[in-house]
Amino acid sequence: MVKYEAVMVVFMLFSAGLALYIASQGISVFQGSKNYTETVGMSPMDCVDYFYSVDNVSYDGYKLEFDVANNAVTGREIKSLVVKGVNSKNVEFSGFSPATERHVVVTEMKVNGSFSLYPVGCDVYAKVFSVEG
Repeated sequence: MVKYEAVMVVFMLFSAGLALYIASQGISVFQGSKNYTETVGMSPMDCVDYFYSVDNVSYDGYKLEFDVANNAVTGREIKSLVVKGVNSKNVEFSGFSPATERHVVVTEMKVNGSFSLYPVGCDVYAKVFSVEG
């Protein structure tokens, strides 16, 4: 009977150690993903504030042109948009406040039928546009 109790004690100690190891690994994964999200991406709630429209899209020989309007009613200023085709480019704005429009020209842009446009860090809410050329 003593042998049986010794085996049970060893098994319980092993189980407790395994549970602590699994818990510590879970905490480290959670902390790592939380830190990654905070440093790389914006909160989805922050991204919802952007409200913009795009018109007059044209593409010719690695030159992409379009008009973008900041339609925000909350006073949200657009500081930078990502234009993503085969390659990606950031379009920086200064003072692109609500109720204004800008004509954008992106050179050396390779587009293969469509491109997407989104504020930096908000690629989940990308708008996709088709082009010919």
